[in-house]
Amino acid sequence: MKKVPLLYNLSVLKSERTLDELAELLKTALSKCWNRQTRALLMELLSEVRALGGRAAATSGDVGRIEAKAAKYLGVGLAEAARRPVAEAISTSYRHGLHGVGVDFALKAPDLSAIDLLREDGLYWLGGGYDRFASDAIRKSLWAYYETGATRLQLAEHLEDSLSQLAEPKMEGYFNLLADHWVARTNELGRVAGYEEAGVEYVQVVAVLDAHTTQICRSMHGRVIPVGALSRQRDRLLSAARRHDADAMKAAQPMFGDQEVPAATKTSALIDAGIGLPPYHFRCRTTTVAYFPPVEYLEKVSQWAIDGEVPAQELPGLLDHAREARWGSHEVIWEKRDGGDGQRHATSFVHYMKHGKREFHATMAEYNERIASLIRRGGRDAYLIIEDKKAPHPQIVFHDTKTGEQVIISLKGQTIATFSKRKKFKPRSEAQVVVPLPKMKGVTKSWMPKWKRFLKNIRITSILKNSRRKS
Repeated sequence: MKKVPLLYNLSVLKSERTLDELAELLKTALSKCWNRQTRALLMELLSEVRALGGRAAATSGDVGRIEAKAAKYLGVGLAEAARRPVAEAISTSYRHGLHGVGVDFALKAPDLSAIDLLREDGLYWLGGGYDRFASDAIRKSLWAYYETGATRLQLAEHLEDSLSQLAEPKMEGYFNLLADHWVARTNELGRVAGYEEAGVEYVQVVAVLDAHTTQICRSMHGRVIPVGALSRQRDRLLSAARRHDADAMKAAQPMFGDQEVPAATKTSALIDAGIGLPPYHFRCRTTTVAYFPPVEYLEKVSQWAIDGEVPAQELPGLLDHAREARWGSHEVIWEKRDGGDGQRHATSFVHYMKHGKREFHATMAEYNERIASLIRRGGRDAYLIIEDKKAPHPQIVFHDTKTGEQVIISLKGQTIATFSKRKKFKPRSEAQVVVPLPKMKGVTKSWMPKWKRFLKNIRITSILKNSRRKS
């Protein structure tokens, strides 16, 4: 006779299975374990009813006994029934992440310890699901029905109806949430182990960007995080799992709603807040990949923008890069709505006619001189902007709040995009990244402290006096 495998057996999982397929298998397994435990509970209750007399009126002791048995079968009993599929799912998703780095690593002692911890923690929360989501509703329903004068048999049948009504909205949803989260989180923990083994120093966050992408995932997409930071976060997660400490788990890996974003914008600040390792929310699709620093300058600037901070030593070079910007050689249409003729002209001419003549009342030479002055002067603000993370083309915006002057420099090709007057700096709504650069100073006397200027003036005066004496 051919042996038929259990429906919830995950050992059929092969390496080519995706994480989504693994999560679906686990959801099915948990659901079947719940149904099996429910049937076992009802069978035992029916046996007791026959022994005690099904037509007799139920007593308060009967209600208490049913509550206790339900908690046993659907709490700890459910966790034990699901031990095998949960263990296989967690082990497989961990291996999936480990091998996803690109090298076939064997599991080591720390990996096995992590898998054991994650399995036991998962079973703990699975076993506690009945108490958190079902026991109160079942208790109220049983006692309300008992007060109607129900018999023991009617009370058992009522429990069956209550459990069937409860399973779909509450427990099935809980099982689906657990399965998705366990698989995603364990996969990422396996990837961290793979990065460590491969000697990868940095990873980049990669989100699935579509209509369903959450705000936190859009914010994290493209950021670069040190593997060391993920390792420390992993250790905090495992420590919390060992203690079954929900608060410590939330602190080690905060979960966000669909529209929530962290207050911090710099990657370093996010890491300090425990926001580094995916998943960032339940049913998160974001993952990480190995990252190697780019060679091209434009790619470096794009990464600084996405991470929300430019290294201090790179600011002078970035300013010099912007100062060398010139008007592009391409032609654009001088729109009639801007007082133009609808024909194509040099981009510098069109922007001058649109802004230089109408807003600044300046000559072409004066218009261009003001651009150079704005970039290098002190007291103006600077911002690094990326409109689309999928195709990052960084721009620098210089804005003077006093004069209202604003110039946009496209770093790709070092071209001036536009120069106009704006009362306030306001990035376009399409901009996905806006990084203030308060430390990108221009050329200003305020750079030099007063006491240094005083000493410098004394030195200049002394030199002049000595020069006169020699003369």
